[in-house]
Amino acid sequence: MRRTKEWTLGAVLFMSLIISIFPVSASDISVGPTSALSNLHRFTVEPYLKFNFGYTDYLLKTKEVQSELEFPLNTLIAGGRVSYAIRNGGIDEWLFRATAGTSLIEPWGVFKDHDWYVFSGYPSVKFSYTESEVEMAYLEFSAEAEKRLFSHDDVHLYGTVKYGYQHIEQDAMGYRGWQYADDPNALDGDPYVYGIALLDRDLKALEYKIIYQSFGFGGRFHWHPSRRLSLSMGLMPKLLYLRDRDDHVLRNKLSTAEGFGFVGTSEVSLTYTWSDFRNYEPYISLRGQLHYLRANTEQTQEWYGDDGATPNVDDTGTKITGITHIVESVQGGISISAGVWYTLSK
Repeated sequence: MRRTKEWTLGAVLFMSLIISIFPVSASDISVGPTSALSNLHRFTVEPYLKFNFGYTDYLLKTKEVQSELEFPLNTLIAGGRVSYAIRNGGIDEWLFRATAGTSLIEPWGVFKDHDWYVFSGYPSVKFSYTESEVEMAYLEFSAEAEKRLFSHDDVHLYGTVKYGYQHIEQDAMGYRGWQYADDPNALDGDPYVYGIALLDRDLKALEYKIIYQSFGFGGRFHWHPSRRLSLSMGLMPKLLYLRDRDDHVLRNKLSTAEGFGFVGTSEVSLTYTWSDFRNYEPYISLRGQLHYLRANTEQTQEWYGDDGATPNVDDTGTKITGITHIVESVQGGISISAGVWYTLSK
């Protein structure tokens, strides 16, 4: 897990910060006020810091057992955003953007594991619950393009196409909780009498990895209530493809799944430009994002070793397919960023 922290975009963020702070030379940018020129090209490199919050809920169903895993996604993310715009009459006609970021700290919150027995015609019975600390490696990337479709005074509507990639790895470290166990004091060894066993161990319990890829079309609304202030709001439905892998290392069991789902995304941003330089425009932005992801797939479970939970059976090589596997995730983010729009030479 630690080696995946090499994803940290240190070099990218450093260069982003340098470019966003220090203007380029006059020979590299156009002359004259950008608002008065047409068909200009401009770009910006924008480092950002984002507070990410949310969770992923992972539900498994069979005829006899139901399991639910909850993974926390509350963390701090640093990244960079590169944007390139083609302007016409002082308005962005086309906008291209690429964004990448990675987590800086382990998520706060705990991993939760719930298990129920399922009985046809009767309420399910919860028989196990544990919590674990989490170590996480996280990477996000997106690429998008926008085209202006409509304008009226200071209001502009853009059509947007976007690709998104998200890579999450989590290790559940140790576990604490309870589960039902056979009661050794039951009269005549009655198999329907159980006791509660308390669990508290420091061993790694789970290694989990999920990759989301998404693609969609949407719209974005831009409004400039003043020369320095702009407001942007966007909505986008997207097709989702995921690949999921979790290794119950204590049980020598590997579970895998892949399939399609959908994503709903909304975003709002507020940007302030605090100067009117001829060739570059420094700005600061505050963004809020909300994502809802859901996929209903089938999981395969395979034991690569003997499962200690079934001491009287050697599970090695056992394989189960067609398990109902539902992944649902709610993710939000609040970020702050800053940059400088530079106008390129004609």
